[in-house]
Amino acid sequence: MVADLSKDYDGDGVPDRVGDRVAIVGRVSLGKMMAPKFNSAYLQDASGGIRLDDRRSLGEIVYGDSIEVSGRVVRAGRNITLDLERIEVRATNRTILPSIRARNAEPNLSPLVGSIVTIEGFIVSKAVDADGSYLLVNRTAGPIVVRIDNRSPRSVAWTGQRGHYVRVTGVLDHYRHDDPFSYQLYTRSDSDFEKVLLPPPYYPWAGGVVLGLVAFLAMSLLKRVRGSMRSRERQFRAIFEQVGTPILFADTNLKVIDANRAACKLLKQTRTQIRFRRLKQFVKIADDNNLADTVSQLRVGSIESFTAGVWSEHVGEIDVEVVLTRIRFGRKDYYIATLHDVSQHMEAVTEFKQFHERLLNAVPMEVSVLTPSGKYVYANDHVGYGQVSLDWLTGKSDLELCRKLDISTDIALRRRAHRRRAVAGEGIIGFEEEIEIRGEARHFLRSYAAVAVGPEDEVAAVASYALDITELKKNRLQLDQAQGEVDKVGHLKEAFLENINQEFRKPITGIIGFAEILQGEVSDEQREFVGLIERNGRRLMNTLNAVLDLAGLSNNEFDLSPKVLNVVEEVGQIVAEARETAEEKGLFLKIEATETDILTRADHACLTRVVQSLVDNSIKFTDAGGVIVELDEDDDNVNVRVLDTGMGIDADLVPGNLDDLGSEDLDPTHAARGAGIGLGITKRLIELMNGTISMESDKEGSMFSLTLPRAFPMIGKDETSLPRLLLADDSVDVHMMVGYVLQDYFRIDVAEDIETLYRQSRRSQYDVILVDLGLSGYRAVIDVVEKIRSRRSYKNVAFVALEEQGRRTDRDQVLGDGFNYFLGKPYRKSELLNLLSQVMADRIDLEIEDDDLEDPQDDMAGYRKSA
Repeated sequence: MVADLSKDYDGDGVPDRVGDRVAIVGRVSLGKMMAPKFNSAYLQDASGGIRLDDRRSLGEIVYGDSIEVSGRVVRAGRNITLDLERIEVRATNRTILPSIRARNAEPNLSPLVGSIVTIEGFIVSKAVDADGSYLLVNRTAGPIVVRIDNRSPRSVAWTGQRGHYVRVTGVLDHYRHDDPFSYQLYTRSDSDFEKVLLPPPYYPWAGGVVLGLVAFLAMSLLKRVRGSMRSRERQFRAIFEQVGTPILFADTNLKVIDANRAACKLLKQTRTQIRFRRLKQFVKIADDNNLADTVSQLRVGSIESFTAGVWSEHVGEIDVEVVLTRIRFGRKDYYIATLHDVSQHMEAVTEFKQFHERLLNAVPMEVSVLTPSGKYVYANDHVGYGQVSLDWLTGKSDLELCRKLDISTDIALRRRAHRRRAVAGEGIIGFEEEIEIRGEARHFLRSYAAVAVGPEDEVAAVASYALDITELKKNRLQLDQAQGEVDKVGHLKEAFLENINQEFRKPITGIIGFAEILQGEVSDEQREFVGLIERNGRRLMNTLNAVLDLAGLSNNEFDLSPKVLNVVEEVGQIVAEARETAEEKGLFLKIEATETDILTRADHACLTRVVQSLVDNSIKFTDAGGVIVELDEDDDNVNVRVLDTGMGIDADLVPGNLDDLGSEDLDPTHAARGAGIGLGITKRLIELMNGTISMESDKEGSMFSLTLPRAFPMIGKDETSLPRLLLADDSVDVHMMVGYVLQDYFRIDVAEDIETLYRQSRRSQYDVILVDLGLSGYRAVIDVVEKIRSRRSYKNVAFVALEEQGRRTDRDQVLGDGFNYFLGKPYRKSELLNLLSQVMADRIDLEIEDDDLEDPQDDMAGYRKSA
C-alpha cells in the first residue's frame, strides 16, 4: 500500500522505507508532463498517492492506466518519491479513484500529496509561459500554486481571471518540500478547472442589473397585489351580501359601519338607516346585562355568544343569538356581530321547560335545585306544600322557607349540614326528616342531596329530592306488628309440634310394643286384629314423623350429612324390609340393578326415607301384580325407578309438580288414604340432596324416577375421561389398596418420592393429588407442593395431605401450606371414598391447555377448603 511507504515508526523524521526497493500496483492519476523538463508521473491506490521519477523515460502513460512499477524509495523533504527501475502497463484507460475534497481551513495537506484533490478559492495571481498557466489560488489556510499545462488552445483561455472564485481538481504535490510547506496542483484536463464566481470588477454592473430587475418585479408584483386585493374585496363583498346570516360590522365605539342584506331584512331597515347607529340601539341583552360590559371583556380573536332581543321599529323585539367577535385590521379593532333568529327555538325551549315543570309537578316527591350556598333556583309544587309559589321561593333559603311554613328551623339547619356534605364530595347524601306543618299531621320524608358538576368540574348546583314515606312508615309499623304476630304463632307452632312429639310418640310406642307382644298370646282369629293394630300404629308413627319432617323443611332446619352410599345395598335393605308387607297382599317385590356397586353422595337417613316412602306408596296402591325397583347410572347421575302395576291415574290428573302431594291426589277412588304429606316431603328431601323426582302414570301403573348425583362423576364419555389421581406414597401396600378401591372411579398414577411427584405433575395434568407428609421432610414436601401450585394449570387442583394419626401435625398449618384437605392414616375405605367424593363435589371446572403442561412458571393461586 502506498500509505505504508511514508510511515515513520522509529520517530527519527525519516520514513522507514526510504532506500528500499518496492513494487506497487495502482492507477495513474497524472501521466507524463508535456513539458520536456518534466519526466515524472503520479500513481495512486486506495491508500494514497506517490510521484514516480524516471531518469530515462516514462513512456506514454496516461491517467486511468493500471500499472505495476518497481524501484527505490527516495526521500523528497518529508515526503517520498519512487525512483523507477521498471514499469509495466496492465490495463489502459480505466476509471481512476474519485478526488478528495480539501477543506479550506486545513493547513497541512502533506497526507494528500500524490492523491487527486479538489480545492476552492479566489485567483490572486496568474502567470503564463510557453508550457501553460500558473495560478495562485488563495485558500483560508494559505495559497496553492495551480499548474495548468498548455495541452490545448482552450487551456489558457479557461484558466480564469484574477478575482474569480474557482474549483480546481488535480494531483497534489509539494511546491516547497521543507517547512514551511507550500503546495502545487497539477491539473489533468480542461474539465479539472471550474469557475464558480465572477471577478469583483463585474460586481457593480451585476448589482445594478439585479436591482433593476428587483424593482421591475416589485412594481409588477404590487400591481398584481392591488388587482388581487380589488378582486378579493369584490368577492368578500359578494359573500358578505349573499350570506344568509345577518351580520353587523361595528367600530370600537360600537357604531355600526356596515350591514349585509340579511341584517337589513331582519331589522326591516335599509343599510343607510342602520349605518352609524350604535349597536345597543338594536341589541338588548337578556336579564338587563350591560352590552358594553360584555364587549369590554372581549380580546382580539375571542368570541362571545349570548341570547338577546333585537329591536326594530317595524317588527318590535325578536329573540336572537348574538355571536360577537373582535378582530384587528392594522392598528384598529373592529367588532363583527352575527345575529341568528331563535324565536322559534325560544318558543320550543319555553314549551320544553313548561313540559318539564308539569312532569316534575306530577312526580309524587319534592324536587328542588339550590345553589351551592343554599339559595333556591327551582322547586316543584310539592316543596311548598301548596302554600308558597315558585316566584316567592326563588332566591330564598331553607331557613326562610321554614319560617314561612312555621316549621322548626332545625329542619333547615340539618338540610344545610347534609347539603354541605354533598358539596364536599361525599356523594349522594340520604337522610330522613319528620315535618309537622302548623300543628297538622306529621310527614315523614326520605330526602337526598346530590351535586351537579359544571364543565370545569366545579359544583354548579345541588339537587334535592324527597319522597313522602308517611304511608310507608305506617305500613312498616303494621308489618312489624304482623311479624310479631307471626313470630308468636311460630312459637306456638313449635310448642305444639313439640307437644305432639312428646304426647303422641309415647302412647304410639306403647301401642306398637304391646301389639307385638300380643302376637304370640292370642288366637289366630285375634292375631289378625292385633296385626291390624300394629300396622296402623306404625302408620300413625310414620305420619307423626312426616309431620315433624315437613315442619323442619318448612323452617329450613333440616341438616344433612352427605357421604358415599352404595345405592344397591341401601335399596336392597329397604326392599327386604318391605317384602313381607308386599307378600301379605300377594304382590311380588324385587330389585333390578345393572351393577353391584352404584355409588352416590347423599344423606343416609334422607335416602332411606325417600326410597322407603316410594316403595310403601307403590305397595299401598297396588292390588295385583307387584313392584320393581330399577337401579342404574349414567355419566353424571344415579337413577332409581320405582315401578308398580297399581291402578294408576289418568294423564290429565298427573300433577305438574309434587309439592305437598297427598294420597288423595293419587287415588281417585280414595280407597286408601294417607297423611297427605308423604310425596311433598320426598320431593323436598331429594332436592336437598341435589337430585330430582318425576312421575309417570297411566291406568296400568305408575313410575317414580329419582336422580341423585354420582359420587364420582365422569368428565367425559369413555374410560380415558375418568378423573386423574396422583398418589405420592412410598408404601407399595398403599398403592395396591388405593388402586383397588378407586380403580372404577379414577385413573391412578403413583409416585414413590417427591422428585417423581414433581416430574409426574409436569408430564400429566391431574384432578386430585394425594401426598403423604412423611414422604420426605415436611418442608421439602411443602416446597414441592408450592412449586406445582405455581403453575396456572394447577390452580383448581385439590391437594390432599395424608398423615399418620399418631403424629402431632397442626392440621390448620397443613391446610395453610398449600393443601386443601387432610386425611389421617390409617383410613378405611369409606373414609377415603367420602373424602374423594367431597373433593370432586367441590372441584371447579378445569380448563387445561396442552401448552400449559410443560410450563412450570405459570402464575396461579390455590384455593383453600377444609375437608
